[in-house]
Parts: sequence; C-alpha cells; structure tokens
Amino acid sequence: MEIDTNRLTPGMVIEQDIIGKSGRPIVPKNTKLTEVHIEFIKNFLIDKVSVSSTVSLEKEPLPNKAKVIEQKEQTLDTFENEVSQYKRHFSTWRNNLPIEMYDIRKTFLPLFERVVKQPFHKIASITENRPIKELFYYKSVAMSLLSVFLANKLNYEKKDWLQIGFAALLCDSGMAKLNTSFLEKSMESDPNFQMHPLYSYKMVENITTLTKQAKIAILQHHERLDGSGYPAKGVGEKIIPFARIIAVSDFYYSNNTENVDEMIQLLTNQIGKLDEEIVQLLIYELKEMQQL
Repeated sequence: MEIDTNRLTPGMVIEQDIIGKSGRPIVPKNTKLTEVHIEFIKNFLIDKVSVSSTVSLEKEPLPNKAKVIEQKEQTLDTFENEVSQYKRHFSTWRNNLPIEMYDIRKTFLPLFERVVKQPFHKIASITENRPIKELFYYKSVAMSLLSVFLANKLNYEKKDWLQIGFAALLCDSGMAKLNTSFLEKSMESDPNFQMHPLYSYKMVENITTLTKQAKIAILQHHERLDGSGYPAKGVGEKIIPFARIIAVSDFYYSNNTENVDEMIQLLTNQIGKLDEEIVQLLIYELKEMQQL
C-alpha cells in the first residue's frame, strides 16, 4: 500500500524500490525501515512510498555487544598488503614507468570484491592514526574501497563498480609527477597540484582495460557541481556519475574526523558542490554506524 512519508514508522517494510534523482534505487524493496532510513527518505523530499500491508511487530533482537566490538576492531583482510603494493607501484610511476594495469587488477580486484560484502564501519576509519608520510597511500586505497562500496549501494553493476574502484585508485597517480612535499602537506592552492588530475588522465589514457567513463572520472574527480573544482571548472551535468562518487569518497578521507556528527555536518555543507544523493547515502551509512 502507498502511504505518505510522514506516516512512516520504524519496522515498516518497503514494498517497491524507492528511486532517487539519478534513477537508481536509494532504498531497495524489502528493506525494514529504521529511523535513519526514514530520515534518509525524507531528505530526498519523497512524498509517498509503498510499504507492505502486513508489518511485523516483532522487536529486533538486541545485538551482542561483544560481537559488535569485535566487528569494529576488524579491518579488511590484507589491507596493509594492498597499501604496500600501491606504494610500490607509485614509486615506479615517480621513475616514469607506465602503470602496470595487469598487476594492479591482480592485486586489487579481489579486495574490491570483498569490500562490497563488508559493513561500512570496516572502511570508515582506515586512514585514522596513520603516519603522515604514509597517509597518502592509505587514502588512495581507502578512496577506492569507499567508491566501490557506494557504487554498489547505488546498485551499479559489478562491471561498473569495478571500473569506479580502479578509477578511484588511480585518480591521484599523477601526483607522482609532483614534488615529494605533497606527501607531507596540503598543496590544494598550488596551480601545479591542481593539474594532477590531468597528469593522472594522461597516465591512463591508453590503458585498454579502463573504460572511457573511468578515464573521464579520473580527470574529473576534483570537479564540483557549482564550478568551483578543478582542473576544468566543470559544472553540473558535465561531471559524470563515476566522478561524482569518487569526489565524495575523496572529500570524506580528505576531511575525515573521529567525530561522526562533525563529519556529517561537513558533508551536509558540501551539498551543491557534491552530488546530493551520494552525500546523503554516505550520511545514512555514518548514522547507521553510530547506532552500533
């Protein structure tokens, strides 16, 4: 049955996919609603949704606290190994060697396939408390994982979320052409730094296993919907969906804080610059994580 969203209550079950502005489901059918779900739906100004006419009133069993703590402490298997592999590849790029896509796919494809099965909290904080000189490498890999995670949540097909993952992983490869000081401090205002997406694009331009969309996403990952990004000052629909996902992931790890409410506010402030649907999805995941 169809009801107004202001009548939704926790425990109701969605009967039909709730479609977002992109035409993709933002809440899939058969989802049992929580308060976070309901807030998420209302944020998209959706007036009516279809819910099952038979709503179970059974209470969800309380989570085992020990189990939750154990899950929070777990990290993605072999993540440290992938970071080491990325660092090794990056050092070869600094020496003007080409990107070895076969080796990168062999290393990271299994990781991407695992991350779509992981809860959000396992990738939310993997850049925290890392040595400053190593942070760039952790961030590059973490961005690819979050991009894959979000693309899967947005119901992209596997072939697409894999391309998004590889694009996110390689979007900062062009930094290998910059001075080493970028590893130690922000260079956002440096015009040379702002050309790194173009350098990255040139490095992947002839890789046949990357699609055109993935290559454009690499070029556009610092563009913003209001034209305030770089290097081309792209606006609105000129910025492709792949790039929008990577842009949100990049912003998250560039501004990550242990204070979830602060992170949510930072993301909220970016609506208009970053894609609202993707931002709201990430905010939803952060709020779900708070309830653990």
